[in-house]
Amino acid sequence: PDDWLKTWTRVNDRYLKDLNYRRYPPGQGGESSIDVKLNGAYVLMGLLHGKGDPDLTPVIACRCGQDSDCNPSNAAGILFTTIGRRGLPERFTSALDPKPIFSHTAYNFERLLAVCEKLAREAVVRAGGRIERDADGREVMVIGVVEPKPGKLEQCWAPGPPAGKRFSDAQRKEIVTKDP
Repeated sequence: PDDWLKTWTRVNDRYLKDLNYRRYPPGQGGESSIDVKLNGAYVLMGLLHGKGDPDLTPVIACRCGQDSDCNPSNAAGILFTTIGRRGLPERFTSALDPKPIFSHTAYNFERLLAVCEKLAREAVVRAGGRIERDADGREVMVIGVVEPKPGKLEQCWAPGPPAGKRFSDAQRKEIVTKDP
């Protein structure tokens, strides 16, 4: 558990070198191995071997290779979310200006956080959980354990039919776009 290079070797042996896990074996239509199994493992390696360190976590995910811009960003994003803005070292937050509107959206940083919190609360309740206060008066989300039900495997190169509407008509009316 303390040797990320050993983990990296095992992951690569399984998901990069084993041609059964690749759509295009070398020389047969593509050299790319940007794949969720491999890159997801690299994100997880950054989180596990980074041990909660906001500097080390993205470095390990980056040093794994492959999609080495997204993987460290995803690992850092997950870690930083669990730490929370107030718990991060100031060097990660001092330059954030929460006021400007993000391009092509109606959101600034504060509004985006409010929407994310609202959606998280709705998801907890919709999944049968609840929101309550602990002994210190802090709000906690209680999420029940549910046996996962994996869907049918779909490969990106052979997707199934569309699942239907993603948004209700009322939700669609709330979607606003801006011309660049």
